[in-house]
Amino acid sequence: MSVLAFLAGLCLIAAYKAGDAGVVAPMQYSQIVWASVFGLIFFNERADQTTWTGAAIVIASGLYIVAREAFGGTTLARPVLRGRGRPETGTQLRMQMREVHHS
Repeated sequence: MSVLAFLAGLCLIAAYKAGDAGVVAPMQYSQIVWASVFGLIFFNERADQTTWTGAAIVIASGLYIVAREAFGGTTLARPVLRGRGRPETGTQLRMQMREVHHS
């Protein structure tokens, strides 16, 4: 089982390298559904309404983020290139939120 899981991980890495994340990520979210189906088939476990609602929220939010990033969504977070570094923490760049004022 561990060899198959290792090979599956390698295939997933290769898929993300070769393809667009907007195409690969939805396949990964289908694992939630497949896990529920296999649980029913092999262990006679039935997912309750709370499980399906949670899975729908996770899948929908993940697909929204992938779609937003794939179709040119932008974030207001920008790296701060000039500023006081903190060598004691091992970090160099910090993120800073830029305020947007709407008139």
